[in-house]
Amino acid sequence: MLKILIAAGVGALLAATPAFGEDWDFVLVNATGKRITDVEVAPAASARWQMQKRDPELKRMPFPAGARQNISFDRDANVCLFDIRIKFADGTMGLWSRINVCDNSYVTIRYTNGAPSFVGN
Repeated sequence: MLKILIAAGVGALLAATPAFGEDWDFVLVNATGKRITDVEVAPAASARWQMQKRDPELKRMPFPAGARQNISFDRDANVCLFDIRIKFADGTMGLWSRINVCDNSYVTIRYTNGAPSFVGN
C-alpha cells in the first residue's frame, strides 16, 4: 500500500510540473548593412529577453552584414512567435517583431525604407 501511495504522489508531482523550455534554433541572415554584436530573443510582446546561447569554443559575434549565424535559445512548448532584438557595433539597436520560428528555419533581417523588416523561410 505504501508503494502505491508513493507512486501516486510521484505521478501527481510530475503531472503538476510545468514544461521546461526546449532548445531551439534558427539561422539569422544579416541583411541590415550593419555589423551585429548581440542577439536577444523573447516570446512576442513579452519583454522576457534572453541572450542567444553561445558555445564558449565558438567566437562568432560580432558578425558582419551579409553573414549568417545559428541562433540558439530556449523555447517554451507551443510558443512560436518571437521578437528579436539586435545590438549593432555602432551602438544602435533594432527590433523585429512576431517572427514565427516554428515555421521559419531561416530568418533574414533588413531595413526597408528605414523600418525593420524580415523574410522567413
